[in-house]
Amino acid sequence: MANPFPGMNPYLECRRYWNDFHTSLMTYIRNALQPQLRPRYVARLEERVYVEESRREIQPDVAILRAKRPTGATATLDAPYDPPQVLHGEKELHTEAYVQILDRDQGLRLVTVIVVLSPTNKELNTKGRELYLRKQGEVLKSAVK
Repeated sequence: MANPFPGMNPYLECRRYWNDFHTSLMTYIRNALQPQLRPRYVARLEERVYVEESRREIQPDVAILRAKRPTGATATLDAPYDPPQVLHGEKELHTEAYVQILDRDQGLRLVTVIVVLSPTNKELNTKGRELYLRKQGEVLKSAVK
């Protein structure tokens, strides 16, 4: 069956699967490029790391409860179990791989950068897009040609 969404794959771009796919793809790109580069150049896999505010409250799927022990002969109206612990994930850590081509003869001078755009790079008003555009601007203003 042909992809009903030309130019994208909503299943692949799901955050749950994207990081594994993206890192694997960048690794394959680096491995395919390295034998084709002159000996003075090296292809290296690098990662960009950023923290993003979580858009949802994280509720545990499983709670481990411990029964309270009776304390003597007095009657108590307390619940027999401790209340469940709720985790609040306020920040999420993200990493995105990219490939750098470096010139060994010139002290590992950056020659070029290869980036595969991720869904985060395309989403407006996200920390990932902001950092991607900042890094892109730095590379374009540098001596990399």
